[in-house]
Amino acid sequence: MKNLENKLIEIFCHIDDFNRVFINQLKTYQLTDGTRMRIKPCSLNESEVMTIVIYFHLMRYRDFKHYYLFHVCQHMRDDFPGLVAKAGDPYHLPPA
Repeated sequence: MKNLENKLIEIFCHIDDFNRVFINQLKTYQLTDGTRMRIKPCSLNESEVMTIVIYFHLMRYRDFKHYYLFHVCQHMRDDFPGLVAKAGDPYHLPPA
């Protein structure tokens, strides 16, 4: 399991380095100023979202919903503290 945790950190570092360069280049060539109109602010940054998606492919889950609910929300909460809890997530139900 330690090997997978190291792989997660390695993937995140590579993606974060890429995003730093890519976002700066994107801003120089964008036609608009890039402001986004959102009702709610994002709790995860782009690097964290991309890491979760890439790690989904490494874990070989069949669908993203089960991966997110049963792996990310339960086992990776310490790695991504800004995760959004889904309504049907048993990990976040109040005690009965």
